[in-house]
Amino acid sequence: MTESLDLSSPASRREALRMVDVDDPGPYHAMLREIFDLERAWREGPDVGEGDEYEQVYVSAFLLFLIGDPADSPRLYGAKFCTGDMDLGIGFDAQAIFGAGRGDTLRWLLENG
Repeated sequence: MTESLDLSSPASRREALRMVDVDDPGPYHAMLREIFDLERAWREGPDVGEGDEYEQVYVSAFLLFLIGDPADSPRLYGAKFCTGDMDLGIGFDAQAIFGAGRGDTLRWLLENG
């Protein structure tokens, strides 16, 4: 995926997520990382609201899990255990951290601090 997308609002991120093929989310890896980070910041910020966009952090986490890159583990860990959003800390599934599998993820973490 090479085109530049507007990800500045929850609504625009929702539209971007709709483009992702669940059977092959890999081409959208960089975008999914960006959406996940933006959604987490939005949820932890003062302007969080209710609606369809409220759950997008979970959708992007699920797609990152499917990609299975252990380099995403610190990002996902932070959402579960280092968040200012109680709902995210409670509702975020820690298993998402291990998309690459337990062994590969732990090996990557040990090798990369």
